[in-house]
Amino acid sequence: MTRVALCMTQQHDLRLVSLAVLICLIGSVASVQLFGRIKSATGPSRLGWVILAGVGTGTMVWSTHFVAMMAFRTQARVVLDPFITLISLLVAIAVAAPGLALASRQPRWVGAAGGALIGAAVSAMHYLGMVAYRLDGIITWDWRYVTASVVLSSLFEAAAFHVLTRPGRWRELQAVSLLGLSVALLHFTGMAAMNITVLDFGGGLSDGAMAALARGATCRRARAACGGSDWQTPARTSVPIGAPSHG
Repeated sequence: MTRVALCMTQQHDLRLVSLAVLICLIGSVASVQLFGRIKSATGPSRLGWVILAGVGTGTMVWSTHFVAMMAFRTQARVVLDPFITLISLLVAIAVAAPGLALASRQPRWVGAAGGALIGAAVSAMHYLGMVAYRLDGIITWDWRYVTASVVLSSLFEAAAFHVLTRPGRWRELQAVSLLGLSVALLHFTGMAAMNITVLDFGGGLSDGAMAALARGATCRRARAACGGSDWQTPARTSVPIGAPSHG
């Protein structure tokens, strides 16, 4: 938990984090309102509300994620792959819509199941978005934090939509709070799982970069050895620079 707190306070621009939280809360309110429309709709109009709510929820999560990624501070130069970035948005929408449709059905426990599916959509969007995150460095992952981020996202989304299926005066406010916590916990726990070794070719490779490259090479050679691959390098004949050529 300390690692997640340090990631939030020391590795993020808190002004942009505040903007991401605002986007998330506004989007969560819209998602809750649209979910209510799904529950009250019947016939063909219900499908329309499901699609609209899926687009709204997916876009909210996607926007929050990328503003939060803008807030993340690293010493490496960063670019985003535009194609994968767009795919991450489409995945969020495509998985969130069935989750919303499922959560709106009876019995009430189905709300939690649909919420868990929406949590999986949020996780898929986040980590697919991280695939689009290209930088001058080597990224390694702590899979304990990755697993925790996915589980927390699904649990809080499940709780949010379970609350929405129950009668209660403050259920919408509770659901909005749980949705916001779901997205925030996924992002910050997921970012705490990421370790970046910056490659600085101008001044040679750092000790950390050399160690990361050595680990990668060792793993590849170990896999090749287990598979029986032959790592022989073909012999090359080189001519020293400036040596006379024979012709």
